[in-house]
Amino acid sequence: MRGEGAVTEQDALYDATNPGYATLQKANQALRGFPVTRLGELDWVAALDRDLIQPRASLSGDEEMTLLDSDIVMKDTKLMPYVRFPHRPHTEWLTCDNCHDQIFVPESGANAVSMAEILNGKYCGVCHNTVAFTTISCERCHNIPRD
Repeated sequence: MRGEGAVTEQDALYDATNPGYATLQKANQALRGFPVTRLGELDWVAALDRDLIQPRASLSGDEEMTLLDSDIVMKDTKLMPYVRFPHRPHTEWLTCDNCHDQIFVPESGANAVSMAEILNGKYCGVCHNTVAFTTISCERCHNIPRD
């Protein structure tokens, strides 16, 4: 679980000279008690599963989330275990048009996903290594043993 003192660098995110600074809830306070990964990163999927957060499909909150509970298995992984892309946690968090068609073409074999592209901020790397868990956690994606 995340403790209140877990993010010491959070002050860099706030403008202490702003008149409203004192009234802002700090990240450490807002995220206290949230689950973390083995690397100490926030585990947003576990937070969803525990109903600690309830993402909305739109800013107004009047749209429904469209949940898709299907996995895509990527086998072009060289010697690494295969990759399981689970739609469920992604569609609990985002609407489909966040990724389709700008980041991924929704057609089997149409996306040349590679670790080099991901590390360069493309495909999965649009979110992972920025707002979602880092690619240091290989086993989070490469989790299907090879045949």
